[in-house]
Amino acid sequence: MKDHAKMLLVRIVLFFATGVLLFPFFAFALPPKGPPNPIEILNNAGTAAGIDTERQIGTIVGGVIQAFLTALGIIFVVLIVFGGFRWMLAGGEEKKAKEALGMMMQGVVGLAIVLGAYAITAFVTGALQKVVNLR
Repeated sequence: MKDHAKMLLVRIVLFFATGVLLFPFFAFALPPKGPPNPIEILNNAGTAAGIDTERQIGTIVGGVIQAFLTALGIIFVVLIVFGGFRWMLAGGEEKKAKEALGMMMQGVVGLAIVLGAYAITAFVTGALQKVVNLR
């Protein structure tokens, strides 16, 4: 059993050592020279077709995502408040109080997930806008 554990440890160390040695190769790779910016190509095609290209797809998608996350946030805040009312009106009944507390916890977890999704979305869209030079 010791030989098997020792071999496993050696494999794990070699795996991570290989990753550490190859990391600079991938980290400092130059971007390939490719075709022109796809956003410019699409804007030129839209202008030639007579479509308003001032309003970009990123703005539209960002607005839809923001509206969706806002609606979800409102739903979860209402769920927390409703659970609080049910908890206050439980009247000493432990079953109702547990259900209300569970509802409040679900609302808090849902709100945390929505806020996390908003933070990730804001980070990713900001990074993409810097890469594509939309600003």
